Amino acid sequence: MFHTTKFLYLYFLIGGIIGLGNDIISKTLVKNISPYTILAVDSVIYIVLLLITLAVLGKYTLIKNELLSLDTKYLYWLGFGGIISVISSIFFLFILKHQDLGHTRSVNYAFNIMITMIGSIIVFNEKLTIQKIIGLIMVIGGFGIFEH
Repeated sequence: MFHTTKFLYLYFLIGGIIGLGNDIISKTLVKNISPYTILAVDSVIYIVLLLITLAVLGKYTLIKNELLSLDTKYLYWLGFGGIISVISSIFFLFILKHQDLGHTRSVNYAFNIMITMIGSIIVFNEKLTIQKIIGLIMVIGGFGIFEH
């Protein structure tokens, strides 16, 4: 069931609704609270909820065993990924503080789509198909229309 296209779209829909809620809360908070404070509180809540979830699901042993068996290069990738995630969140909150939510998210998504597509072709050797080229042109066109 979880591997079907319908479930994938449902997952994206639910994730989008949750993301919108998070963006509305962040935009409201960033008017009066430092992005650093917001990120620190979010991180503490994330860690506490994650630890509770792992305890309920009984996954501590799995994670401990997996981390202890990982090659050092994967530990570096995990650390680097965490650092990039924090930096990305700080940038987004600072931009959100000075821009409208609709504009910020739309521009963010447009750039994310373009950069991800180009990066996946360069880094992972993914194929560049006609559909991807048309999609990229449409994203760039939509971004241009949105900006003017």
